[in-house]
Amino acid sequence: MRAPHRLAAAVLVALALTLAAGPARADVIEEVEALVHKGAVDQALKRCDQLIKIKPKDARPHFVKALALRAKNDLPGAIASLRRAVALDGKFPQALMTLGAMLDEAGQSAEAVTFLRQAVKVKADYGDAWFNLGRIHQRLGAHKEAADALRQAVKLNAKDLEARVRLANALGKLGKLDEAVAEMRAAVLLEPTEPKLHMALGAALAKARKLDDAARELGLALKLDGKLAEAALRLGRVELERNRVKDARAAFEKAVALAPKSAEAACDLGLAHEAAGDLRKGVELCRKALTLNPGYVKAHLRIGTMLLKLKQCAAAKAELGAYLKQVTEAKRRQEIEALMAGCK
Repeated sequence: MRAPHRLAAAVLVALALTLAAGPARADVIEEVEALVHKGAVDQALKRCDQLIKIKPKDARPHFVKALALRAKNDLPGAIASLRRAVALDGKFPQALMTLGAMLDEAGQSAEAVTFLRQAVKVKADYGDAWFNLGRIHQRLGAHKEAADALRQAVKLNAKDLEARVRLANALGKLGKLDEAVAEMRAAVLLEPTEPKLHMALGAALAKARKLDDAARELGLALKLDGKLAEAALRLGRVELERNRVKDARAAFEKAVALAPKSAEAACDLGLAHEAAGDLRKGVELCRKALTLNPGYVKAHLRIGTMLLKLKQCAAAKAELGAYLKQVTEAKRRQEIEALMAGCK
């Protein structure tokens, strides 16, 4: 698994890309590169400092020094060296990208975005910079900006699996469900035996209301990995929506067996019992969910609605009231209050 900000790639190729044409001799550059790769970080730092003394206005040794410092887990020092590199050469794309990634790692995401934007402005075909820009926007909830950046990453490298999955997620957040499905299908084609990709495609299809296709993909995910509890849970939900109550119950039972401490799985199994007409069993299972996770407030809603059907108004109102404490949206509050008022 690659580093989340793709610094591993920078460490592997940066020296060749950025120092080979520099003023220092090639054998010196190769020596520094070899030291970084071997993990001889202190020696690499020493050689970088020597290069900086020889050419104090050359940005590239500062960049290499930053990579070595990061290898020593000195993130502040690495950022300082990158700032120096960028100050010396504001059109140094690898330094701009790596500075953005490290600033994000340090929790300075807004400034990180600024440097990543500069990186892609300087080098429009810089796929890792587009990826990192999209990743940060996605985490910050700027889904349109994330999708725009990730599209560029995918355009530059059609085999970039992580960028495709992230793009699909961003498109889903934007309500562009058909596009999200298309990106997930492309991701599955890149690694057709990866069960979690089939599960993610199934989830995207379910969101797009393509329930038959969703059930097929989720079933395939389980066939590839029979211990994937989340796939079983999602399959159960799809089967419920398809009114295949028996199949939904089987899927939820599998999810419970695979994840016995999952409050969601327990209460969803309760929904299957409710759909089969066994309200009391449904209530029992959702109460069990609350013992597994008292913070799973959705269980209060489900218990409350089932108790309403059983005409147990006082108990139903208590459960719905517990759920209502967590609801801030005015329209939703009115809906719950109406349910409570209707039971007498």
